[in-house]
Amino acid sequence: MGEFIDKGNGFYKKGKYLYSKETCQNCNEIFFKRKDKIKQKCCSISCNTEYKHKLREVTLTQNDLEIINGSLLSDGSITKGKKVKNYRFSHSSTNEEYIDYIKQELSFNITKSKLKKRKNNKIPYQLTTTHQKVFDDLRKKWYKNDKQVPKDLKLTKTTILHWFLGDGSLCNKTGVILCTDSFNNDSIDYLMKELDKTIKCKTYKKKNNRIVIPNKYVYEFFEYIGQSPIYSFLYKWDTIVKESYLNRKCLECNKLFNAEQNNKLFCSEKCYKKNWYKNKNN
Repeated sequence: MGEFIDKGNGFYKKGKYLYSKETCQNCNEIFFKRKDKIKQKCCSISCNTEYKHKLREVTLTQNDLEIINGSLLSDGSITKGKKVKNYRFSHSSTNEEYIDYIKQELSFNITKSKLKKRKNNKIPYQLTTTHQKVFDDLRKKWYKNDKQVPKDLKLTKTTILHWFLGDGSLCNKTGVILCTDSFNNDSIDYLMKELDKTIKCKTYKKKNNRIVIPNKYVYEFFEYIGQSPIYSFLYKWDTIVKESYLNRKCLECNKLFNAEQNNKLFCSEKCYKKNWYKNKNN
């Protein structure tokens, strides 16, 4: 086969080909690379296969994890096929702008696809990752027999925002409603305690197993999660509650008080009457 002959300038000749010494991107061993093999990065086929697999590996940042947790509280899922070793994450929605927003916010590549029309003639869009070991760990946390909430889940601003965007609604008569239909009572109780602690509110559960943040705390809820990140969901922020029910300043005596109704602006009936007579005489 011949030997490598040093031709200078970092090149070696063997037969009719020129080679250079390179470091394998996978195992870090030195190997001879043919000058015409520009794309070669590894010393062997097996190293090249391992290297490509490493490039496709997903490493979740803290922000990725919070987005995925919010998605799993709503329409996200972690599944796999019969002949596949690892699990994958997916999220579907009929709102394409929201799907694009998730895709943009995640730090890794995720595939967007269009699904078949539903009975309501709406076209769902789906985001799907490749099958990765990192999602195996999330699967163990979120799924026993079915999807339930992990007992160490932390409800951050990002997680609650994506939960609300994916499966939340606003009813001006009631408050913010967060869908938890598929979760068991233990999971719902845990989420309610975490919401109460995080937003400093007092939630309750409807008969259909949905969590309600009453109007009294809607202002605090939206102050915590911030403005809508996408235009098509602005209607979810269209609330009659424009200020907190807590620590309002009485229009008459300037005393701080907690209101029981959105339109209550005075700390007592006495202050209300005093203000009414004052305005009447003016």
